[in-house]
Amino acid sequence: MVSKDLVAFGQLFLPEDFMKSSAAPFHYEVGNKLLDRTLRKLCIVLPRGHSKSTMAKAALLHRIYFNPKGKKEFAAWVSEEQGQAVDHLRYIKNHIEYNNALHYYFGDMMGSKWTEKEITTSRGVVDVYSLSIIRRIKRKRRFYLVDWHYCTL
Repeated sequence: MVSKDLVAFGQLFLPEDFMKSSAAPFHYEVGNKLLDRTLRKLCIVLPRGHSKSTMAKAALLHRIYFNPKGKKEFAAWVSEEQGQAVDHLRYIKNHIEYNNALHYYFGDMMGSKWTEKEITTSRGVVDVYSLSIIRRIKRKRRFYLVDWHYCTL
């Protein structure tokens, strides 16, 4: 169930963020879109306080843990300021390092590259970067196919 339902994944593995209140119907719709690997572009426009960043962080964790075996992917988290992007990546890193439920079900995912702005998982299949401007992504694309961008502006 959690492999196909972002809200269920969040409730099970990220309860401090997903159990504060009941999920609204639009959360399920947004979750389905974020997990749809056929979508190459997605723009989610919701008012402040409607869990856009929380859902996006959960989707990135979900993609890390349910990435198809052997599939190399590259993700970039883009924010208005580098500090915001680093904070979002710190959230991802903290859950990979310290979330006991994720460790129990999936094992240790910390990879060889584990810096403030860039991580690689232990399976070597997902690289995540935090960036502040699109120009930096284009420079990175010379070496990687950018599979997903998470942009919070």
